[in-house]
Amino acid sequence: MFDIGWSELLLIAVIALIVVGPKDLPVLLRTVGRYVGVIRAHAQQFRAQVEDAIKETELSELHDEMQELRKDVTTTMRETTQSLARDVSETKSALNELGREGSPTKNARNDDSEA
Repeated sequence: MFDIGWSELLLIAVIALIVVGPKDLPVLLRTVGRYVGVIRAHAQQFRAQVEDAIKETELSELHDEMQELRKDVTTTMRETTQSLARDVSETKSALNELGREGSPTKNARNDDSEA
């Protein structure tokens, strides 16, 4: 995040030693450490909240995709069922016509065999 090298840290430490003094420097460093810890904790909480929001968004998108897939499957099944019902009906009517046409032929064969 920040690109601070050892030379910059040494310069900050020397300036802090001159400005604050050797007596109050440990207290200052302790206070700065606490604030850095608080800032890190807040940053971690913020990161966790952002990740949770991303997960919720992904789950919402996944839920929407699943609903769309469910709708497509239901539509396909309904169309297939209707098509099969139509085919069965056509097959039944074709068999009925064959049965009606086949009856006189059978009678004619029976008549021929008897004669």
